[in-house]
Amino acid sequence: MRCTVSQPIFIHKRLLSAMYPEHARAIQLSAHNIDEKFTTSGLQEEFALVTEAWHLKSTPDSNDGRRVICTDKVTLVDEPYDKDYFPFTWFRWLPNVIGFYGVSLAERLVGNQVEINKMLRIIQKSFHLGSAFKVFLEFGSKVAKEHINNEIGSLVYYTGQKPEFYVPQTVHPEFFQHLNWLIKSSFEETGVSQLSATSKIPAGLESGVAIREYNDVETERFSVIAQNFEHTYLDTAKIYIDLSREMHEMGIDMQVVAESKRFIEKIKWSDTGLENNEYMMQMFPTSMLPAEPAGRLQFIQELVQAGYVSQDYAPSLLDFPDLQGYMSIKNAAVDNLLHTVDLLLYKGKYQPPEPFQNLTLGIPLMQSVYLRARADGAPESRLENLRRWISEADNMNQTAMQAQNPQAPQTPQQPQSGPPPTPAA
Repeated sequence: MRCTVSQPIFIHKRLLSAMYPEHARAIQLSAHNIDEKFTTSGLQEEFALVTEAWHLKSTPDSNDGRRVICTDKVTLVDEPYDKDYFPFTWFRWLPNVIGFYGVSLAERLVGNQVEINKMLRIIQKSFHLGSAFKVFLEFGSKVAKEHINNEIGSLVYYTGQKPEFYVPQTVHPEFFQHLNWLIKSSFEETGVSQLSATSKIPAGLESGVAIREYNDVETERFSVIAQNFEHTYLDTAKIYIDLSREMHEMGIDMQVVAESKRFIEKIKWSDTGLENNEYMMQMFPTSMLPAEPAGRLQFIQELVQAGYVSQDYAPSLLDFPDLQGYMSIKNAAVDNLLHTVDLLLYKGKYQPPEPFQNLTLGIPLMQSVYLRARADGAPESRLENLRRWISEADNMNQTAMQAQNPQAPQTPQQPQSGPPPTPAA
C-alpha cells in the first residue's frame, strides 16, 4: 500500500466560495481551527481549513490513486491521480530509523544546545548579582562614605584600618572552559568548520592551498548530505518536466528563459520536449572556481603556470563585475568560439568559420571539443559539423598564410589513389 500525503491551508471563505460556488453553503459552515492567539478576535471565523491530499497508486497497474480537496463539511475535489510521485520534494539532513520525517541538524544538537542555554542563564544571573565590587570597612574606622566615589584621583581619609576594595570572581574559569568545549563539540558533531560558520581561518592555515585542502575535508564530510541535497533539485526538475509535458498536451506551450553571459534565449517546450527514456539529467556545479576574487585569481594563475589553461582563455574565467566591460571585449574571441561550439554541437546548426575569428585558437579548441563529443557518443551529424568547421578553418588559415608569404612553398597535396601514371616515351 502506497502512502498518502496531505497539505492543510487556511483560505478565506469568500475566495473559496468563488472558486467552488456549488459548495458555497457548506463552505460557510466549515470550521477554521485557527488558534485565537494567532489572529484578531473574530477574524478567524472568515477562514476555512482546507486540506488537499494525494494518494499514490498501490501498484503500477491499479487505478486507486486519488487527489482530494476538502473541508470538514464538504469534498470540493475528488479525482483520479495517476502520477507515481507526490507534487513535493523533500530534503532530509539524515534519514530517521522509523517514520516519515528525517533527523535535522538542529535535532542532533538539541542536547548540547540545552546545556549551553542553561550555562548562559547561570552566567547572566551571576554577572547580574555578583559582578559589582565590594568595599570592606572595619567597624570603628573613621571613613566618610562620600569619599568613596568614581572620581579620578579622589582622596579617601581614614583613621584606623583602611578600606579594602574587593572585586569577586563571578564565574569560575572552568565554567567558561566547559562552555567553550560544548560549542567546539557542536562544530565537531555536525562537521561544520569554524571557517564556514564564522568566516574565521583556523590558526596555521595561511596559504591558499592549505585553505582549499581544509575545505576539501569538510566537503568530503558532507558528501552524502550534499548528494541528497542535489537529488532534491533533480527530483524537482523531473516534476517540472512532467508538468510541462502535461501542459503541452493540454495545448499550453511552456517556455523558459535561458541566460548566458551576454544573451537571453527563450526555449519552448515544443522545441525540446523529450520522453523520460530519451534524456539523462545530471547536476553539475556552475563553476569549479573559488567564489572569492582573490582565491579565483590565485587559482587561475596556478592553472596558467601549470599549463592547464592558455593565457588567452584565462581572462574569461575571472568574470569580475568591475572588469565586466573590459572583459566583454577582451574575451570576445573566446566567447564567439564557445557560441559556435554551442551551435555546431548542441543545436545542430552549422555556422562556417569566418576570417575575423581567432582561427589559431579556434582550431585546437574545436579539435578538443570534437574528441570529447566523440568519446561521449554524440550524433554523427553533430560530429560532422565539427569536422567540417575544422577543415574549413584550416583551409582559411593556409590561404591566409600563403597570401602573406607568396614565396613560401605550398603544402604538398596527398597523392591520389590508383595506379601511377605511365612515364612518357
